[in-house]
Amino acid sequence: MVTNVEPVLKSVSLDPALLDTANTWFGRSWWGLMIAGGITALAACATVVFLIIQFWSSNVKERFSDERVSANEAETASAKEGTARANQRIEELRAANLALEAQIAPRRLTKHEVAALTAALSSFADSRVAVSSYQSDPDGAILAAQLIEGLTAAKIVVGNGISSVGPGPNLYFGITVNGSDAKLVNAIVSALPPALVKNSGAFAVRSGGSMYLSSPMTTGVQYAASIMVGVKQRP
Repeated sequence: MVTNVEPVLKSVSLDPALLDTANTWFGRSWWGLMIAGGITALAACATVVFLIIQFWSSNVKERFSDERVSANEAETASAKEGTARANQRIEELRAANLALEAQIAPRRLTKHEVAALTAALSSFADSRVAVSSYQSDPDGAILAAQLIEGLTAAKIVVGNGISSVGPGPNLYFGITVNGSDAKLVNAIVSALPPALVKNSGAFAVRSGGSMYLSSPMTTGVQYAASIMVGVKQRP
């Protein structure tokens, strides 16, 4: 006799402990997602806030930088203006000092100028020339002595009237040259340095005419030319 046997189906049951663990972590993960999402949202908000602060602070720094640049430019312009005024003042003081130096500088001929005077008058050897200067004028006396040195080297017969001229009706400035020998007078005038005449005013040369000198040295003596070293001219 054949008997029909049916298979017995058994359901696979899960481990209750595993189910508990899954339930536990499911809850925790849900809270983790909530917390992480909240943190992410806060971070996003913080990022936006910091971006706004960054933009604002950048604008403030840029405006401050622009103002500082403008202030520096203004200070630089003011400093340049002050420097320009100082330089102008320095130039004015330098010009004033040069003018003062020109007023107080002694009148002198260089060795070259004395030699040039000698060379220019070498053809007038044995001519008589009077050289005079004012009393109490050491600057004029030294200049007159230099002229006598150049004339003597040219074999000119010199009448030495240094510091022999007293006060008179006319006051002579610089160097005055005149006399009866026009060629000799012109040669003396031409031999005097024109640059010194032009630049410092040390020589104010006149030629021709007559000149009265209250000098004992010139009394009763005939000179072809006379040189009067007057007081120094102001520039």
